[in-house]
Amino acid sequence: MLWLGVGLPEACDRRSDSVQTMAWLGFEDELPHRPGRVLVAGASGSGKSTLARRLAVVLELRYIELDALHHGANWTPRPEFAADVRRLTAGTRWVTEWQY
Repeated sequence: MLWLGVGLPEACDRRSDSVQTMAWLGFEDELPHRPGRVLVAGASGSGKSTLARRLAVVLELRYIELDALHHGANWTPRPEFAADVRRLTAGTRWVTEWQY
């Protein structure tokens, strides 16, 4: 797994055996490789879904809308939500929002 960040470098100081960190990238820097799995994090209403949809187009990845998977009739949580997320994220090429 490769963590890329924008903001303060100390935010990426979390390291484990399964996480590879790299030098901080600027907005004009090229990515070292084309990402295949992308999570977009942010507060409610910050534009996570909009950015995720745009990244999916630009990176030619599948967009998975978690809100559509989570909510059932009358905005109630769907019992099969967790199983659906596991199945869809088992793939190697997708973009989604980081929530729930």
